[in-house]
Amino acid sequence: MKDKKILNRDYTYHLNTPNNVIWAYQQSFFNNEECDRIINNALENSSIESYLSDGIVDNSIRKNRVIFLPSHDDRYRWIFEKITQCTINLNRQFWNFDLSFLETLQFTIYNQEQDFYSAHMDTTHNVPEQRKLSLIVQLSDPDSYIGSDLQLHSYGMEFFNTIRNRGTVVAILS
Repeated sequence: MKDKKILNRDYTYHLNTPNNVIWAYQQSFFNNEECDRIINNALENSSIESYLSDGIVDNSIRKNRVIFLPSHDDRYRWIFEKITQCTINLNRQFWNFDLSFLETLQFTIYNQEQDFYSAHMDTTHNVPEQRKLSLIVQLSDPDSYIGSDLQLHSYGMEFFNTIRNRGTVVAILS
């Protein structure tokens, strides 16, 4: 009995799932025309000063403006449908979470030189549903601005820049 193992590796079948993937992306998911359409449709609405998940404005953590795109507005239905498709595909390929909804889409505007969003965890602790993935869509041409790189890190590793090509969707574990 001294050679008894808790997990018998001889009979274990490895699923080869990338269970340590913290982010994934799909390039050119939205084409240039679609990116322009999203920008133009969103900018038809009034923006508000961004706030943290508890509703508090804290310009030491985040300074930019946002526009929320509601799912019940027919102008945005196609965006929700495409984002849903991308979410399902990336989730199936990398994580296999049980996903049941998308939150209202947030269109974030960084147009002032001092606009930013500091390092943070993209999760909310005061709601019964748990956010599992966050998706970011690169709508602007990366050559049209300086800075504002989407940087990630995990478990104390160095920060690294993600893909910045226009139309790319980046999915991040929340």
